[in-house]
Amino acid sequence: SRSTDYGVTWTERTSAYGGATGLFMAIESDGDLYVVDGGEDIWRSSDGGANWTQTADNFNGATGNVLGFTAYETTLYAVDAGADVWTSTDNGATWTVVNTDYNSTTGDAGTDYMTANASGHLFIARDAGVWRSTDSGVNWTQMTANYGDVDIQAMDVDSNNYLYFANAQEEIYRSTDNGANWTQVSTGDINGSNGDVEGFVIFPITVDL
Repeated sequence: SRSTDYGVTWTERTSAYGGATGLFMAIESDGDLYVVDGGEDIWRSSDGGANWTQTADNFNGATGNVLGFTAYETTLYAVDAGADVWTSTDNGATWTVVNTDYNSTTGDAGTDYMTANASGHLFIARDAGVWRSTDSGVNWTQMTANYGDVDIQAMDVDSNNYLYFANAQEEIYRSTDNGANWTQVSTGDINGSNGDVEGFVIFPITVDL
């Protein structure tokens, strides 16, 4: 579904794009939409989600479900349950693994989200921690987790390169230094205990004064 009025009303773009249940969506700088589904298939739309074409079938060779998916400019990135980080530069048709264990553990079932900022730095939210890569996913560093031991559910970056996440208590935190330090910016539970935050996105709004 798509909203053109900041989420007030929504229009279904397509009833079924052709794949299994979609897990994550990413948007490239050229406006193309991508979905990775439960079969690790990649789907692409170049008309705002009205029509979809499959570009890859089981792109990671069954190494685990995709747990994070994002885009920087026209490059796609994904992280799977094996803690493998993958990248594609040809509309999701072919994929290369650039790191086989980003967090130096066996598996990574705790990964919750993946995003990229305007500088091309990648971030992965895992349990209550944030990992960062400054070299397109090849190397990763765990950032300081000074905001408590509450799992992160969704994460995004604004136009100032500030990171935001929603945690399992439906609280919003912000980092202005690439994830090194965090400050709670919401007052308690943002949705009044209506359930976990399943999606989180930030986009700029221009206001005439």
